[in-house]
Amino acid sequence: MSCDLADRPLKSLSTLIGGSDCSYFIPTLTPRLRVFSCRGCGFTSIQSWAFFGLHDIDTIHLEGNAIKGTQLPIYQPISLCLITKIILLDNQLAKIDKYSFAGLSNLKILGLENCGILHIDKMAFYGLNHVDRFVLSNNILTKIEPDAFQNVSQIDQMSFNHMEATELQPYSLRGIRDINLLSFTHSNIRKLKPYSFLGINNITTINFHSSQVSTISPRAFVGIGKVSVIKFKSTQISTLKCDALVGVDCVRSIHWDDSPIRCDCHMQWLIEMRANISADLTKGLACASPYTLSGQEIHELNRDSLQCNDEER
Repeated sequence: MSCDLADRPLKSLSTLIGGSDCSYFIPTLTPRLRVFSCRGCGFTSIQSWAFFGLHDIDTIHLEGNAIKGTQLPIYQPISLCLITKIILLDNQLAKIDKYSFAGLSNLKILGLENCGILHIDKMAFYGLNHVDRFVLSNNILTKIEPDAFQNVSQIDQMSFNHMEATELQPYSLRGIRDINLLSFTHSNIRKLKPYSFLGINNITTINFHSSQVSTISPRAFVGIGKVSVIKFKSTQISTLKCDALVGVDCVRSIHWDDSPIRCDCHMQWLIEMRANISADLTKGLACASPYTLSGQEIHELNRDSLQCNDEER
């Protein structure tokens, strides 16, 4: 059974319990209610006990409202343990507070796209696991606290696509493990700072395809665990600083296709360390410039081929 309040004007979901807006159906439908939908209702908050008593609910749709915080019915694991899907896209959350999604032990889909999220607090998603789709795309995300994703595991797809923040901060992903796809495609991230990937482990694919990444800081990969492939295809990376690949021992492959790599003296270190770097970590690392080296892969060149003029040194 479902309850659909689409486009109905409500200020707060506290009215679900004994309030004038919803009291007429809650006493009779609560035991059987499985889907609650309130798209475009215009409310700005969800009170702590808004869904208390909805023991059988498994899907919540709250898209297109003006919710300004993540005061979901936390600390109610008994009433919410059956929920498998929460969609909150197109709201105004701004901040995800710690333990906002505690108790959602059976959640399979969490949609937080385009929610104006600026700040994710530590432990915000603590305990989320076995989720099929976890979407944080189209948010600003200027601050992700260390351990925000602590104990987040066994996720099929976790998406930060179109993220507006320009830097991936140290320790911001620590705790993420057992993920099939961690995606930052088309994001505005320009710089991967030192220790950006520290503490993540057992990831099949990290994808930065068509993002704005141009700088990989030394030690950005220090502390990264087992990763099958990192994709930097069609990014803005034109050079790699010395020690940029330190810490990638557990990464099986990195793809650099279609990035504007400039093969000059600043890349000589790659040639010098070629014997110590797996060819799979420089896959597709081909020169876009200068013209004389265009299309050639770095591992095919010798040190003398990579030159700078005095102004470029």
